[in-house]
Amino acid sequence: MLRCLREHTPCLPDWLPGLIVRRAPLILIFSLVLTVGLTVYTVLTFQIDTDFTKMVSDRLAFRRELNRFNHAFPQFHNSLLLVIKATTPEKAAIVRDVCVEHLQGQPEVFRSVFAPRGNTFLAANALLYRTPEELVKMADNLAVMQPFLGSMAREMSLENLFTMLARIFSTDTDGLDQDRLNLLLAELNETVVKVSSGKSNWISWQNLMRGQSADKMCREFVILVPCLDYFSLNPIKTAMNHIERVRTEIIRKDFADVSVNVTGKLALNVDNLISVRRGICLAGGVSLGMVLVILIWGLKSGRMVIFSLITLLTGLGWTFGFAMLAIGRLNIISITFVVLFVGLGIDYSIQFCLRYKELIENGQHHIGAIRQTLQDIGNTLLLCSLTTATGFYAFVPTSYSGASELGLIAGTGMFVNLLVNITVLPSLIYLWPPLFVKRLSSSRKLKTIIFGIPVRFPKIVLIVSAAVFLVSLFLLPKVRFDYNPINLNDQKAPSVRTARELLKQSDTSIWTASVLCDSAEEANRMAQRLETLPEVEHTMMLDDLVPSGQAQKIRLIEEMAWFMPVVDANSHIVENSVENVIAALNQFRNALCGYRDNTSGGSDESRGIIDDIDLLMKRLDNSDEATIIIDQLETAMLVPLMYLLKQLSGLMQPQIFTAEQLPVELKSRYISGSIYRVEVFPRKNLNNLEALEQFVTAVKKTAPRATGTPVGIVGAGQAISKAFMQAFIIALSAVTILLVFATPRFGEVLLILAPLIISLGLTAGATVIFEIPFNFANIIVVPLLLGIGLDYGIHLVHRFRLQSVDDKTILSTSTARGVLFSALSTILSFSSLSVSSHRGTASIGIMLSLSVTIMIGCTLVVLPALLQIFSARFLSGGANERSI
Repeated sequence: MLRCLREHTPCLPDWLPGLIVRRAPLILIFSLVLTVGLTVYTVLTFQIDTDFTKMVSDRLAFRRELNRFNHAFPQFHNSLLLVIKATTPEKAAIVRDVCVEHLQGQPEVFRSVFAPRGNTFLAANALLYRTPEELVKMADNLAVMQPFLGSMAREMSLENLFTMLARIFSTDTDGLDQDRLNLLLAELNETVVKVSSGKSNWISWQNLMRGQSADKMCREFVILVPCLDYFSLNPIKTAMNHIERVRTEIIRKDFADVSVNVTGKLALNVDNLISVRRGICLAGGVSLGMVLVILIWGLKSGRMVIFSLITLLTGLGWTFGFAMLAIGRLNIISITFVVLFVGLGIDYSIQFCLRYKELIENGQHHIGAIRQTLQDIGNTLLLCSLTTATGFYAFVPTSYSGASELGLIAGTGMFVNLLVNITVLPSLIYLWPPLFVKRLSSSRKLKTIIFGIPVRFPKIVLIVSAAVFLVSLFLLPKVRFDYNPINLNDQKAPSVRTARELLKQSDTSIWTASVLCDSAEEANRMAQRLETLPEVEHTMMLDDLVPSGQAQKIRLIEEMAWFMPVVDANSHIVENSVENVIAALNQFRNALCGYRDNTSGGSDESRGIIDDIDLLMKRLDNSDEATIIIDQLETAMLVPLMYLLKQLSGLMQPQIFTAEQLPVELKSRYISGSIYRVEVFPRKNLNNLEALEQFVTAVKKTAPRATGTPVGIVGAGQAISKAFMQAFIIALSAVTILLVFATPRFGEVLLILAPLIISLGLTAGATVIFEIPFNFANIIVVPLLLGIGLDYGIHLVHRFRLQSVDDKTILSTSTARGVLFSALSTILSFSSLSVSSHRGTASIGIMLSLSVTIMIGCTLVVLPALLQIFSARFLSGGANERSI
């Protein structure tokens, strides 16, 4: 085969044209049966894996540590994180408890439902995790509020609430904390205003006890381990449906202003899958549409367009079948082979059809034109398949298994594409000879001028190209690699928005590192060393779940319990008549008037709430509105107060405990057999790539075997960067060796490679200028361009040698037109990826469109100029431009 390519003798067997003429119907029937069979198999077995961590080899050290961690602590591997966000801590906690209650009732859907702050054991012993100073301060606050809390515990009603508030502001307030009183008035005023306007605004009595304003949203978390449906494209569909049912039927009905979102690895993967599927379907449709437009424009024959599309879809079906048979599934990188195949595969059909058309227009007979076309372009298509497949296959031996699978599928797809274009396409043309529309020549003069520029001014073209190439080389150090996988997802997906929000703060970061130790002593030493790092906020391990000084704290809590009123677990809100509520509210208003008139106690808050109470009381005069308003006031004021009292009551009887007495669901998060886990929390926002890299580098320097999501992300980025360089070197070396053996002179190799090297440099510079970083997805572009770009050069150089068209420059031949139309179809099909909501897929489309545009520019401008100057030296016996 290489000898045929080198000596420019036909590589395709002599019997192939005769077989097509004699057995065209059988070829098409066999192709149809094979296509239908492989398509059915593909539909029945189709799967997509969206897990980024599986896209690098398990042989790498960081992957081995991650697998060890997942085996020891499986609850962190396939989990969902339910994030509840509300305006007050009481509302967030109530919604959390509602979610836990309903989801725990579905054991066939959720294997584990764990709420850290809602855990019964932690709730009962929560005060033991406070410092003695905090407990003393809490006791002082309870002592001050004891009369108020005691009265409300006896009767939880609006009448009693307003009566107690009236007493507070009727007495001498000089000895009270004025800031806290003003905060109370501000909270009450906001609630009154919201209720008056028909909205809900809960008072946070917990924040009032602490002297804090509700200036930020409160969060609660529930960690879910769902039962996965491995036979579904969406393995957590059932779990997500149950969460959505709770969210829709309960939470949105009673807590409309509370947001409940799902994030975590599984949720991110599913949203990733949805955006990839939606993007690929949209891109595939747009790609086919754009290719159709290019075919109609370039071929100017309806039958040729239809035949090309049939050939393309046949090859795509066969390649899909190969992917399912050879690998069994696709990943979010390998799924892009669909658009790659459309963009690259149509190139072969365009070249075949245009050469056939040119021969027909030059007077060749139908069958003779088919034979001559197979003979003229067979070697070219074969060499293009070899070089393009080499670019794809360069990824197969790398540790980047995501792209390795893409390389295997797409590389094999190039040979499939060659096969269908030398069998199916000529069979279709033979059975249904196409009719051509005569081309108009009104723009021939303009085309001659444009096509003649590289030939008339070759030195200027090469000098300008060299200058631009040198500028791009200076930009190479500024080329960036973005290895944050969240940046590749659909940024509008709820799981992505929630994850980004949590990553901003250390205490809510979903990306923490883990260090696995062989003993508790080693874990303690490691935690102490890690906490000295400036990149680390704090660490958490088993010993941190056992608070120190428990005996002293229990004595303080027992003293605090004296100020805590008795709360009946079955207590409920007492409903008052409208008249009694209005009377108590009026009493409260009068007390506020006295407080306002007090020269030492007057405040903006007191003046504002009086006016708003007056407006509220006017609305209460309307009997139809009064009941609704009172219900809203009870919900906003009494429900959170009753919840707080019950919570405080449950905190007053903690028990001394040791690590062995911790519940399994708590202990299993930090110890598994003889493995002790140290969890490391970052200090900075890990949405920032620099902060992510600094955190991982610092932790790995102290604990070389550290693992976890951030370590995995950085490790994958480094592995993929290495794989990228490895694939680049393999591809460049392989295609160069291939060209050396397939061409008669080394000069011809240099002519083919020159525009490719220039375009690669310009592409790198363009990524810096347009701020388009490389990432896990689009890093496949450069090695692929080695195969893609060589096709264009091979077509032109081989046609230059053909010497079959007189009085034309190389750019005026059907080969150059085919290269141009192929490039346009490739660019448009790749650009269709950029419409995907999945940013990884979109980045592939943007990068490939940019690079192929640069590539075709270099091929159609730089290569003809090189041929004009160096053809006599490099192409022995080759054509010059006058003889083409």
